[in-house]
Amino acid sequence: MNRSFAVENEARVRPQSAELELLVDAGPGADEDELERLARSLRTELLELDVEAVEPVSAGPAPDDARAIEALVLGALIVKVGRTSEALTTLVRTVRGWLGDGDRKVRIELDGDVLEVSGVSTEEQQRLVDAWIESHARA
Repeated sequence: MNRSFAVENEARVRPQSAELELLVDAGPGADEDELERLARSLRTELLELDVEAVEPVSAGPAPDDARAIEALVLGALIVKVGRTSEALTTLVRTVRGWLGDGDRKVRIELDGDVLEVSGVSTEEQQRLVDAWIESHARA
């Protein structure tokens, strides 16, 4: 089999990856510890999906007087996942389920396009979510 044909064929079968930035909004009155705890909890749940990676967002090097190697953006995650309707739908559905019925929200950004997800879904919200997913899926 021709090597270039195999590579080209593999690229068609494997979906292009999407890199999404998720930002947890813990609601009014939440402190940094709560935000960090929620982001870790969401990360754990997302790692159970068919994703390539879920990592905290780095804000660059930590200040000289800090113990950490890098400063992190509290409540922010980068998720690498296949750019398909199925993968994006599963991710959004998982985020919604994780949110529950509280005041929390998760802001999802992909290619500069933002989707804010809450635990409560209306028909209009679902229509907007579906449109957002379809605009970014390359299946």
